[in-house]
Amino acid sequence: MIVIIPAYEPDYRLENLVKSLKKEKNLKLIVVNDGSSSDEVFNKIKNDVIILKHDINLGKGIAMKTGLNYVLNNYSNEEIEKLYKNPNYLREKSSKIFEEAKSWTNNILFN
Repeated sequence: MIVIIPAYEPDYRLENLVKSLKKEKNLKLIVVNDGSSSDEVFNKIKNDVIILKHDINLGKGIAMKTGLNYVLNNYSNEEIEKLYKNPNYLREKSSKIFEEAKSWTNNILFN
């Protein structure tokens, strides 16, 4: 599964989320730095995720599109197709991510 996480001015919660998600097998994490003023948190997670960066804040929607474009340009159709052919796998992983996300405040989780 590929998880795209748009991030603007993140704090320790992004680090905790990445640590939690990295425990899952076959999970690829893409974090889009949407113009944050500090790279501190991104530097802490850079070995565990793919980081894409905007020079300025463009908003969550554009950050998601950046992540999706990266997936479409860097993963084969077969890899992307696997996500849609196994809905139980997708549902199981999504529910684990949702459980982690319940502790967040002022965030939106797209599934």
